[in-house]
Amino acid sequence: GFNSGTITSCYYNSDKFTGNAVNNVGGNATDVEGKTTTQFANGDVCSLLNKALKDENASVRFYQGVSYPELIMNVPSLDGEVYQISNKEELYAFALFVNNVDASANAVLTADITVNTNLLALIDEDGNIKDGKTVETWTPIGNNNIPYTGTFDGQGHTISGLYFKDSNTDNVGLFGCNKGTIKNVGVVDSYFKGLDYVGGVCGYNDGGTITGSYNS
Repeated sequence: GFNSGTITSCYYNSDKFTGNAVNNVGGNATDVEGKTTTQFANGDVCSLLNKALKDENASVRFYQGVSYPELIMNVPSLDGEVYQISNKEELYAFALFVNNVDASANAVLTADITVNTNLLALIDEDGNIKDGKTVETWTPIGNNNIPYTGTFDGQGHTISGLYFKDSNTDNVGLFGCNKGTIKNVGVVDSYFKGLDYVGGVCGYNDGGTITGSYNS
């Protein structure tokens, strides 16, 4: 129970818990509901949570795990319908969001972003990480199963220090597979190795548009 404050957009497993979710005494409880095990596993609850979080422009979202929604931290803030990416944590969160929740999400870069500083000094000529060095690996935005379909505008900024090395993976780059629009972004000081369709800005452009961008 609670005597004051607000609880909203919270859900419990009604197959496992049969009591009252909230003994509302003086507080405000809305959209506090029981959902079935199936609804937690099939994305219904995940969609409800993400709608509430988007409405609040929260810095977290959920993606659907095996049985329950799982949290995505550091989601960029929204300006209208465009995510504002200002650092590497937000870039990684955006990639996770696109690949698991909404492949049509739009974004702009608001600053140059460095993922691994002086990456090429941390790896050898074959792309192996040198002894004693630590490198943060990259997961491309969009893939063959879930291509990117939104608009990503770098606004003239660069992304540096991206690292991906897996000889068994297709569609590798800042973007893996694109059916949307990528523009005005530079990829620098980065390393990508895959099987087929490997690029700096985008591994495989499947009918999308790429303009004003470069890999150096």
